[in-house]
Amino acid sequence: MTTHPALDDEQQQLDRSYAFLSDDAPDLPPLFGRVDDAGGSRYVGRADVRDEDGDTVVVAWHAPEAGAFYQACATDPGGVTLKRVVTVSGRQVIALHDEIAGGAAGDVSPSRDQRPVVGKVVVAALEQFRTGAIADATATLRPEQYAIIREPGPGILVIQGGPGTGKTITALHRAAWLAANDDGARAGGLLVVVPNATLRAYVGDVLPRLGAAAVTADVASLYEGPAQLRGRDARPEAARVKGSAVMAMVLRRLVESADRPGETPEELLRGLYGDPALLERLADDLLKAGQRDVLYREPAGSADDEPWTVDDLVLLDELAHLLGRPARRYGHAVVDEAQNLSPMQARAIARRSRDVTLAGDLDCSTGPGKHDDWSELTGYFGSESREVTLSLGYRVPRPVVELSRRQLAGGGVLEVADSLRDGLGTPLVRRVDPGDEAAVAISAGEAAAGTGFKVGVVVAPSRYDETLRYCQSAGIKAGDGREGDLGQAVTLLPADLVNGLEFDAVALVEPAEIGDGTELGRRLLYVAMTRCTQSLAIFHATALPAGMEHLERPAEPREPEVEHRPRPARTEDLVDLFKLLRDDDRMLVEVLIRRLLRDSLERED
Repeated sequence: MTTHPALDDEQQQLDRSYAFLSDDAPDLPPLFGRVDDAGGSRYVGRADVRDEDGDTVVVAWHAPEAGAFYQACATDPGGVTLKRVVTVSGRQVIALHDEIAGGAAGDVSPSRDQRPVVGKVVVAALEQFRTGAIADATATLRPEQYAIIREPGPGILVIQGGPGTGKTITALHRAAWLAANDDGARAGGLLVVVPNATLRAYVGDVLPRLGAAAVTADVASLYEGPAQLRGRDARPEAARVKGSAVMAMVLRRLVESADRPGETPEELLRGLYGDPALLERLADDLLKAGQRDVLYREPAGSADDEPWTVDDLVLLDELAHLLGRPARRYGHAVVDEAQNLSPMQARAIARRSRDVTLAGDLDCSTGPGKHDDWSELTGYFGSESREVTLSLGYRVPRPVVELSRRQLAGGGVLEVADSLRDGLGTPLVRRVDPGDEAAVAISAGEAAAGTGFKVGVVVAPSRYDETLRYCQSAGIKAGDGREGDLGQAVTLLPADLVNGLEFDAVALVEPAEIGDGTELGRRLLYVAMTRCTQSLAIFHATALPAGMEHLERPAEPREPEVEHRPRPARTEDLVDLFKLLRDDDRMLVEVLIRRLLRDSLERED
């Protein structure tokens, strides 16, 4: 093990930086990087730190003086002689990584398979175990991300890219950048919108860590009236109709035809859903009979008891607008997983801000309606739009990317991103006895979690309640992902709520159920497969769906319970020993080997 010669000097700088922090400063390291160029040497952190004379000790990451730290890379130093990432734990400098040293490439990943060359600290950060919250990436933003973050605030910016390209972290850093550098965004305030409460919990800490004030909301919580999210549309067609643009005209006619002044949005919508004749009168020329039928709902005892869905709440927001109750305006809105916005959801956000950053991937659209082009959404904001694409894959292992793309018609809208990593290699596939799929997947997940992994067990939405009951009755501590519980080592999730999340390992249960032979199902399956950073394991009892047929193999016979396995012919050959393991055991051994290799590399560094 070697020690970086500058370790003591950087520790002194860290101690000096801590000494000048205010008492109310967040308990976070004040610096994470250093950059040297013709302008001198500068330390970079989350916020400015100044000494008693007002001189700069650390420059904020969003300050112009920090730009060289992000714009320089090993293949294009751009006049930078030193780019150093400082890793801190418990107020101690524990590692230094010099991506650029002496004006040339330094501590970088080896060039192989035509993959991009990046600093080893980037790879090391990707190899860290997930925590249940989005990882901190301010120190490791790449030049393409930094350029997008600094795009002008006015208008509409679409940040697109495949799974694991850093769309979410780029969009959130853009929000923080605008809060610090854009007068209009800062004066009007920032709004961050995510699809659901699960993702809201996942990304909620990012902006506070960056010192940026913003309102973070899921789509359902945009409506500020008394109605609360209580239900889900059982039929996708109901959500599709509620989210369609024609509902804006239906609701306008509803308000204009109301004969009782002072009715609330809740009263108006309850009346519309519960009166087929009223629906036909208002929407005969806008909705077909079958579309009107899916909107019908027997009124509950009171508005408070109504099973309001996400799309119901969006319609209530539209009604509140039509009744003259303006929504709060913001200087800028950032929308994650924007490919899933319905037209009515886009209208709700546009009422709050015309300057918007939309982050998403059209191939990951798992909403009731699929958009073929971003212009289908950007038109609702009434501002000039532009698109930028992230092309480097940080999170998803290459073998998983290659397998998952088989679920997309024609290979998808975007070109495959260049993956930096292989993770634990080829996805594991195990055929099990009918009825054992979820139990075996959860058992394998618990084994992987025992090594420190965060594991997501993903099932078809129709199987979720049954699997959750199994976990509860068996005493298994699995997080209820539908309720936003991402803090457990193993989290159970329905496939329609995994957008934007990431886990070290994903255990996919019965993929044919998730894919269900439809285009929407295959997109759900694609998204579920690409939630892992290290390993994907597939457990099934029925035939694998299209795109996975080549992985099909017969169920393994049950082995008798014996004290010892038969001795292999060549006991000295570890490969042969490895092949003797059952698949779930093999997954555990792969995880352990990976962890040992990672620890060994860190010791060498």
